[in-house]
Order: sequence, then structure tokens, then C-alpha cells
Amino acid sequence: MDNDFDSMTSMKSWAGRDYHIEYATEAVSLATTCLAIITEEGIVAAAERKAPMKIFDDFFPIQKILRLNENMVCGVAGIASEAHFLIAEMRRISESIYGTPGNRITNAELVSELSKIQRQHSMDADKRPFQASVLYVGWDSRSGFQLFEIDPSGIYESHRAIGCIGYNAEAAKAMMQQELVAKGGVKLTLKDAQIMAIKVLSMTLETSKLSPYQVEMGVLKRCEFQTVYIPTTRKEIALSIEKCGTVQMRANRKNSIMMARRHAY
Repeated sequence: MDNDFDSMTSMKSWAGRDYHIEYATEAVSLATTCLAIITEEGIVAAAERKAPMKIFDDFFPIQKILRLNENMVCGVAGIASEAHFLIAEMRRISESIYGTPGNRITNAELVSELSKIQRQHSMDADKRPFQASVLYVGWDSRSGFQLFEIDPSGIYESHRAIGCIGYNAEAAKAMMQQELVAKGGVKLTLKDAQIMAIKVLSMTLETSKLSPYQVEMGVLKRCEFQTVYIPTTRKEIALSIEKCGTVQMRANRKNSIMMARRHAY
């Protein structure tokens, strides 16, 4: 037997490290990027979509952003099969609770129920952590628009403005924070959030120009006292990519002018 093979399902070191949680976290960090941005008008969710091979049928693409219930949408990063199992569990919990007359819980309580399942898989000796991370966005009457992130260990966090999982997530969060600071307190619109999402995905993909086939995007908002999720079409994504390129060119031109003035002095 190979000595590098981990035969145990839950491996812990004397220092308290859980290697399988570290393996799952590493698997998520190498997955495609998924992000969400909260505005007063709604939430923009965007994810990187791998370009399909020519031998595959593009009629059934792999979705990274999925609808959970009437008020929630989620984005996934990691192993797709395990992420879809978590989504199925979330839908089952949501249907069992929302199906009870007079029983309504918040999105935070619903996410907490799923985090218990993930924590159980990370703590029990006969199970292993899910190699997937999920980004939940939703709306409820108590807190309005909300954004939650669950990591493979089962710990969940609530974000006020931005959230990102997958490849280069920390750098993407730092970039979005800089964009918000640069706005100087100006409130974001959905169009601004879409352009910001395109810019961040361009950075994580390390490409100067994205293709509409590489991006999956949608908007969660309130319309006529209902929560609706509207997927963004490829034509709209292409327009956002063009606007992002125009904004980037203006920013580069402004920076070059500032540098020229500094050298002049």
C-alpha cells in the first residue's frame, strides 16, 4: 500500500489540525470562482463557467447558480456532485419547514440547519467533510437582502456587501472592497454591481477580456411583493463586458495622466 494514501476518513494531528478539512478547503480554493454583491435594489450573483469542450452538448450546461426556494438562490464552488447534494438537503429542509402551516423561519436559521449537517460530516469519524462551499443569497421580511457563506467545515458567515468563494477568493474580496471604497459612499446600482462582478472575474481568470460563455450571472430582487431571480442573458453579459472594458480604459488613462503630472513636478 502507498504510504501517502490516507486510509482514515477523519485524520487529526497532535497539533489539532484536521487534514481532511484542509484537503476540502484546498479543493474549494482550486474550484471556479463564485461571488455575490448586495445593493439596495437587489443582489447580483455571478460565477465562472468553464468553457465546454466541442464534444459536449451545450444544451445542458453545468449550472453554478441555482434556485433553492421562493426567496433564496445559491452559488457553488468545489466538487459539483457534493455541492448538489447539499443543495438537495437545503431544499428538503426548506420544503419541510415552509410546508408547515404558520411556520416561517428566517434565511439565517435555514442556513444554520444546513451548517449542522456539514459540521457533523467534519466531526464524525465515519464521515468526511464535503469538498464544496456554498454562497447563499436571499431575502426575508426581517432582514431584507442577505448573503451567507458556508465553508467545508460547516462554519457559516453573514456578509453585508460582498462574498466570494472558489479560486483566488481572498484577492477577489480585497478587489471588491477597494472598488467600494473608491465609490466614496455612493450607493451601488445593479448595473454597477454587474460591471464590478465582470471585473473581478476577469482578475480571477487572469484574462484581459472575458467571453460571455465563461460567465453565469443573475439578479435576485423584489418585484410586486415577490422575490424573483432573473438570469442574465449572454447578450446582457456581453454588454457588461464592453462597459467594463470602457471603464477600465478610462481608469488606466486617468492613472497615466496622474503619473505624468507627478513626473512633471
